[in-house]
Amino acid sequence: MSVNARDFKFQMAAACANAACGTILEMENAKLPRGVAMGTESEGKDNGIDQSGAGRVEAGTPEGNGRAAGAAAVIPAPERAHADTEQGFSLAFENALDAIFWADAATGTIVRVNRAAEELVGRPRSELLGMSQMDLHPADKRELYRAMFEQHARHRIPEPKEAVVAHASGREIPALISPSLTRINGRDIIQGVFRNIEDAIKARQALEAERRKFSALLESTPAFICSLDQSLTVRYANSVFTKQFGTPANRKCHDILCGRPAPCPHCPIERLFDKDSDGEEITRECADARGRIHKVYMKAYTDETGARQALVTGFDITELKFAKMELEAKNTLLNTLLDTIPAPVFFKDASGRYLGCNKAFEEHAGTTREQLTGKTVFDLWPPELAEIYHEADTSLLREPGRQSYEGQMDNPRTGLRDVIFHKATFNNPDGSVGGLLGITVDITERKAMERRIAQQERFVSSILGSLPSNICIVDGQGAIRYTNAAWDRFSGENGGREDYKDWNYFQICEAAARRGDALAHDAAHGIRLVLDGKLDEFRLEYPCNSPEQPRWFSMIARPLDGSDSGRVVIAHNDITERKLAEEAMAQSENRLKDFMNNAKDLIQMVNCEGQFLFVNNEWTRTLGYSEEEALSMRFLDIVHPDRRSHCQDVFMEVISGKNIPLVETVFVAKDGRAIAVEGTVNCRFVNGAPVSTRAIFRDVTERKLMEDALRLSEGRLRTITETAQDAIIMIDEKGNISFWNPAAARMFGYSQEEATGQNLHRLLAPAEFHEAHGKAFASFQKTGEGAAVGKTLELAAMNKNGDRFPIELSLAARRLPRGWGAVGIIRDITERNKAREQLRQAMDDLERSNKELEEFAYVASHDLKEPLRMVVSYMQLLERRYKGQLDEKADKFIGYAVDGAMRMQKLISALLDYSRVGRVNGDFETVDCNALIERIASDLGEAVKEKNARITYSELPEVQAAPALLGQLLQNLVANGLKYCTDPAPHVHVSAERGHGEWVFSVRDNGIGIPPEHHERIFKIFQRLHTRDEFQGTGIGLSVCKKAVEYHHGRIWVESDHGLGSTFFFTIPDREAGS
Repeated sequence: MSVNARDFKFQMAAACANAACGTILEMENAKLPRGVAMGTESEGKDNGIDQSGAGRVEAGTPEGNGRAAGAAAVIPAPERAHADTEQGFSLAFENALDAIFWADAATGTIVRVNRAAEELVGRPRSELLGMSQMDLHPADKRELYRAMFEQHARHRIPEPKEAVVAHASGREIPALISPSLTRINGRDIIQGVFRNIEDAIKARQALEAERRKFSALLESTPAFICSLDQSLTVRYANSVFTKQFGTPANRKCHDILCGRPAPCPHCPIERLFDKDSDGEEITRECADARGRIHKVYMKAYTDETGARQALVTGFDITELKFAKMELEAKNTLLNTLLDTIPAPVFFKDASGRYLGCNKAFEEHAGTTREQLTGKTVFDLWPPELAEIYHEADTSLLREPGRQSYEGQMDNPRTGLRDVIFHKATFNNPDGSVGGLLGITVDITERKAMERRIAQQERFVSSILGSLPSNICIVDGQGAIRYTNAAWDRFSGENGGREDYKDWNYFQICEAAARRGDALAHDAAHGIRLVLDGKLDEFRLEYPCNSPEQPRWFSMIARPLDGSDSGRVVIAHNDITERKLAEEAMAQSENRLKDFMNNAKDLIQMVNCEGQFLFVNNEWTRTLGYSEEEALSMRFLDIVHPDRRSHCQDVFMEVISGKNIPLVETVFVAKDGRAIAVEGTVNCRFVNGAPVSTRAIFRDVTERKLMEDALRLSEGRLRTITETAQDAIIMIDEKGNISFWNPAAARMFGYSQEEATGQNLHRLLAPAEFHEAHGKAFASFQKTGEGAAVGKTLELAAMNKNGDRFPIELSLAARRLPRGWGAVGIIRDITERNKAREQLRQAMDDLERSNKELEEFAYVASHDLKEPLRMVVSYMQLLERRYKGQLDEKADKFIGYAVDGAMRMQKLISALLDYSRVGRVNGDFETVDCNALIERIASDLGEAVKEKNARITYSELPEVQAAPALLGQLLQNLVANGLKYCTDPAPHVHVSAERGHGEWVFSVRDNGIGIPPEHHERIFKIFQRLHTRDEFQGTGIGLSVCKKAVEYHHGRIWVESDHGLGSTFFFTIPDREAGS
């Protein structure tokens, strides 16, 4: 179509007006990337063009006018507006953003350019006008461009073309040229709109480089990656995906990842294709048809065509999942078992901080395990207890092993409790001390019984994460034909080759075997078996330690599917974490088993049929059955017949899910002993069904016996205190009365209700003693010690009426939770004091009477001896002179008189000796008893010789004694041993032994013996067991011995029987030991 110049101007003006009103200009560019071509969405955003790609120009601005002119230059505007203005056209042409060249179609000479054209080629307008349009291009490309643009203009092809423009500086500038042919004023004009695409070319090249990098990244990642279209068909998959799931061509995501013909009803992947799901990311676990478990991450995106796609990435976590499940099961079992233990259990790390505890410890400490974790003993317990715990823990961690000691714990509900701590250290996998485990056994009741009658581990590590497989393909001769990126990366990181291609796998294994690696030989042998078709799969786990740490790998060799040349795929997986987890689980199991077998309680597991599944060492030790015997028995076999029905009922309630807080029963040991036990029983359920029961029992036989004894003792004590004639009073740590028996009420006049809670001293002591008692009790409260503790004192007390009377107080301290209290026994000694005074007066009278009697006896015996001696002398004289001169009766009468007088003389002498004991020669000095016996034996030499007797002695001590009295004592005993003996060879032996603060002497003979009924009688004065015809004597000798021993503050007794000899014992205080 041909238009004149005026019409063309009108058309351009109309284009400006239409652009200002929002006229839509569309332009397609098939070659350039999105956003680079002129008039596209990206340019529109940068230069004020709307989303549709249309140029929207702000009216009245130079930029708007320029853009409108450029748009009008590309595509003629429709004839919808008419604006006859030369100025509007010129303004739009000159300020267009793209360079515009007009050239004569016949000559190719440039006839008009705009400002952008000058800037594009770096030449002024004056130089450009008159130039050939082909001179705008480099010389070597002009003919090519001439033919291209002539054809383009001739056939009116609207598609822009890329070309190169020669800049005045010699630089070549890429440009996008839109040529068009029009007729103005009868002349054909070629209009060329040039756009500088130098920056767009650079951006396209950078984008292509980024695409190559992204593709390499997708192939080198250890994760499998694929993209899905809206039909869930795999459109792209990386090599890891292909290796794990095979070729994904036209396969559905759910068929590959989940092994399902249709999507899972709960699968959220389809939600990603909703319009409102931008930015949403879905994570889930899938199990494929092989049973392999994958961790999958899914996210939607929009591709360059505007279509919705889903990106799926993931890892194979099968081994990790099963290891984690097994580890969680072990953790659950351990925690459940610990929570069934009635005794508080706690764990600490090597620094002494709590790691955890069981429910019993939570209740005992008044805290939760969450609040406990990370705390030290100083954060939880009173300072004085925390210091003890810390010192014990430090000692145990310094010298690992076991530790048991008694201490106290502060229970928020019940106050201080007496406990036994049983602790043991546990080790980390590397053998270092990891911390300690402790069990506390509450012995408060046992302690209380002893005072009144005798009272009463793990840590399992989580193993997470897995590393990708290192994969290679080996041919039938062992040559490595392929290695994946993980293989190469692992080799490079560990000092190996980066390229193993064409290396021989068998030769590598054989070289390792020659260095002593036996597993390398096994690996090569297993791979050959797979290549030979003798094995479908070969697996091997082996250590492969790095310089920094020990590591484990698993090798899996399988035939390469579809290979007709005998190839095998070998995958190496890092299983270090799994191995460490297995070791940790084994250690946890060992610790759990060790914990149960070292527990002091009886632990048993029973299935739902009542058959034993497990018993610990304490169970077998207590009941006497071996483990093999126990596992063949039912639990009712060990229950006492009287308790079986009850235990069966409890068992049925437990497996039905009922909670039984405490079970008490009686077991029967193998030897028939009845053993009282108490403990807890719970049931393990799987999927709601009972599987087994777990029970922890404690042998309480001794405690039950002690409780019975305690009840009996308390009854006896109650009877004693209620019937006692003495007042029995107890006071607490504040000095207030806490116990008041009936005798106290009778003695002081206060009832139990009146006295209880009153201050003892202010209630019963006279006012002048209150201050002294208060000071003494303040000291006693802290230490439990005082001048009155453990002693019997005589004090003054006051009764309710204010009467003052003497008492005797026996006081004992008793330890209370918050200090010291006391128990006192009080006796009213008013009458006793009166009796004592009367007794003292009687004793004084008796002492005076005894002294007068002794003096009388001495004087009487002394004064009688002289006239008796005269009677004896004259009777003997009468006998000598007149014997035979009188009749026979007279001789007999004289003989009787002489004999009686002689016996009277001996009796008076003996009585005189008896009265002298202790009064004459009574001073103490050191006496050598050996020399004393030698002298006695010499004095009795005539009797010894006459009776063919022997006097012997053992080594005797030196003692502090009155020499004459001790000599008389020993001589009387030795002489009696010789006299009262009918054996032809009498034998008397003297010996001495050191006792508690005294010497015990013994004089043993082989005489006639003394019947037991006369053992006390023989020491009385004038008492004889024989007639004078049998044995001569006065009956005073042993009385003198007794008086001599008592003078030395000793004792004398005899051990004998008739016809068996006698042994006389007496004691002399060991004054050397006493000093």
